[in-house]
Amino acid sequence: MSENIGLKTQKNELKQEINTLKSEKGNLTQKIKLAGILQTKAIAIFRVKRSRLIQGTEFKRRNLAEIKIELTIAKNDLAEIEAKTIFFRMIMPDGSVAFNLAEGSGKIKIQDKEIFYTSKKSILFDNSEQHIEFNFNKGSKYDKGTYNIEFYTDENLMGSTSFIVK
Repeated sequence: MSENIGLKTQKNELKQEINTLKSEKGNLTQKIKLAGILQTKAIAIFRVKRSRLIQGTEFKRRNLAEIKIELTIAKNDLAEIEAKTIFFRMIMPDGSVAFNLAEGSGKIKIQDKEIFYTSKKSILFDNSEQHIEFNFNKGSKYDKGTYNIEFYTDENLMGSTSFIVK
């Protein structure tokens, strides 16, 4: 009888240990998932003028028709090598998102909220500090103010920057 009690006690201790290990495994899996989120390494903004690129963060309104944004994705050994879709958002000074169906704009779901995006590109992420380019022609004059640029993938913000139109 004492042997039976001892075995039951040992069984309960092992069950507790298994539950603790499962919990720790879940926590580690979540940490690895968070660490595997893609981030931007560099974002450069250019004004396109007669096929010339002029880099900057401040542009004059009268000279601005088309912009080009170059994004460099940081290396991340924990991120899976797979097809990814990069969403680009340009938020105007009044808080609205630059939206042009002809340029490929649409809606995405980020953390249970639907938001508009300006453009998107699909890539094969290969963990090699890839460079991605987004060209955007607003089709009308830019308003004066600060424009915020955001990049998303897998429902996560990769990086952001801004530029000013004078």
